[in-house]
Amino acid sequence: MPAVTTGAFLILFALCAVLAWVAVFSHGRLWRKVAALLALLALIPTTYVMVNELLGLPKPASTAWLQDLSDYRRVIGYDIREDKAIYLWLAMPDGQESRLFSFPYETETISRLQDAQERSEALASQLLARLVLNDGESRARLEFTNSTEFARELPKKPEVEEDDAIEFNSSSGDGGT
Repeated sequence: MPAVTTGAFLILFALCAVLAWVAVFSHGRLWRKVAALLALLALIPTTYVMVNELLGLPKPASTAWLQDLSDYRRVIGYDIREDKAIYLWLAMPDGQESRLFSFPYETETISRLQDAQERSEALASQLLARLVLNDGESRARLEFTNSTEFARELPKKPEVEEDDAIEFNSSSGDGGT
């Protein structure tokens, strides 16, 4: 069982234990009743998040609060259901099990996904995807690349001080050779 699920289960169990304790030993003391109310209020969103985390169905990316999808993840596979959703099976970091996420069906996203898939096949590399929240937009945008293009970095321009500068003579003559 993943550590997040185990930890959330222990928190849920502790909240239920507090509720049970307060319900059994409450003899009209106000602080016990307030504690029971606070524990119940904490139990409601915790239960909602945990039920969402334990779903066996493709998880909507909009509810992936515990996963950071802003970094590139390897796309294991994808499925496009017309007018329904785009399903991406993503590899998760640090040895976590891969997850299946659903994204809204958008023709622009589908064309970028298919173009990126063709590029990655042409380069014999892996398809990568991430979610980016653009400034001024409330919805996240899927970006795609491949492992070959992602690993490519431009060479950095060396810092040259005047003492280290080398001058080249640009004369086109033989120079006496």
